[in-house]
Amino acid sequence: MQSDRQIQNNQSKRRITWYRSPLDRETFNALNQRSNWKGLLQALGHLGLVVLTGAAAWYAAGHLPLPLFLIILFFHGTCYAFIHNGSHELCHDTVFKSKSLNTLFLRIFSFLVWRNYFLYVASHTRHHRYTLHPPDDLE
Repeated sequence: MQSDRQIQNNQSKRRITWYRSPLDRETFNALNQRSNWKGLLQALGHLGLVVLTGAAAWYAAGHLPLPLFLIILFFHGTCYAFIHNGSHELCHDTVFKSKSLNTLFLRIFSFLVWRNYFLYVASHTRHHRYTLHPPDDLE
């Protein structure tokens, strides 16, 4: 029987042959433009929406009829659920031109979804290397 260490060594040697869609460098670079201002607008806009819907739900809990409270709570939950997507993009360093802004917002978004960003970055890197190839794909 193989030990965990032997299994890990065998898995780390595994090579996946990926198909890459042909895309010229100029188009690729144009699609991957980063901006501190656009990143701030998106990140703060989303966090602002979460705060706004959360405050509305909190207010509605004591002041509005139950059906209206549930609708507002649904909208808040929907906005909050998408924080995960923000931390995913921040994990790729594709949002901000500035590394420090990217790291700051990665930590904020990760905290809000109770995710250890160090482990997520490691897991997600491995996920992109072995997507849909268990047991190497950790996600």
